[in-house]
Amino acid sequence: MSETTFKVVSDSCCDIPEKWVREHDVDIVPLYVAFSDGVYRRDFYDFTYHEFYQQMLDRPGDFPKTSLPSVEDYMKAWEPYVAKGIPVL
Repeated sequence: MSETTFKVVSDSCCDIPEKWVREHDVDIVPLYVAFSDGVYRRDFYDFTYHEFYQQMLDRPGDFPKTSLPSVEDYMKAWEPYVAKGIPVL
């Protein structure tokens, strides 16, 4: 019996702890978050949840704006595995 191999890719809304993501080799496609400075930062990679909530406390009334990952973001995450014939979940 052969073992099926696949790659798990999720967006950063999955709320899986970073340690578990790294231990199980899950790829994360980030959402984007910006405050009034207009600079969009990648969730999971550019800041921690603690830093995000601290900014909300430090900037009362400055509500963050979010953006979904683009199709291109997902394609960049999937293409290396598809090219190797590895199914992506």
